[in-house]
Amino acid sequence: MEQYNHIINALSAKFASSYDINILNPLYITDFYDVDNTLILAKSSELYFGENLNVVRPDQILFVPGGRSTNIASGAKYGPIKTKD
Repeated sequence: MEQYNHIINALSAKFASSYDINILNPLYITDFYDVDNTLILAKSSELYFGENLNVVRPDQILFVPGGRSTNIASGAKYGPIKTKD
């Protein structure tokens, strides 16, 4: 555990917040954007990202760098279109 703390301190990373959201219906988010870096853990279903909708398998993490927009889909590649406002 101490080794992990050294790595985190060396990277100057800080934990801001976390959310646990269960998505019940398929959704498609166009132009997901955040000023901070974002990590998304796909727990039990596949997650898709980018223009080509690349796949993130369950138990893998998607990293979205701050300041870049991307498309994100969950449940089905082409679910109902929702926009993050």
